[in-house]
Amino acid sequence: MSIISSILDYNKTFVDQNKFKEFQTTKYPDKKIVIITCMDTRLLELLPKAMGLRNGDAKIIKNAGALVSHPFGSIMRSILVAIYELKVEEVCVIGHHGCGMVGLQSSSLLDAAKQKKESQSGAN
Repeated sequence: MSIISSILDYNKTFVDQNKFKEFQTTKYPDKKIVIITCMDTRLLELLPKAMGLRNGDAKIIKNAGALVSHPFGSIMRSILVAIYELKVEEVCVIGHHGCGMVGLQSSSLLDAAKQKKESQSGAN
């Protein structure tokens, strides 16, 4: 069974048993905060627990390295929506120890993408 199949099976049971109801909240963050943080999987549960956040408390925006790299990009757009439409009053940018983005060279990332493309081309 593929990963997506097992996720869909679990989701069907989750919905059928109304387990989603305990997570219902409004679109407005209760603590009026937006957090920009890294997409690192180690932070999935750690960050909210370390900050005492529960479902509905904050808007959390994740990307590689917790970076706001373009003044008109999707991260900035999300921050502006949070402030002007969702009543957010504070913005926090939270990095973490051992982030894989520290020292990452774009050239090595591009090389890896090229190698993957070449290996997929050769497989056909």
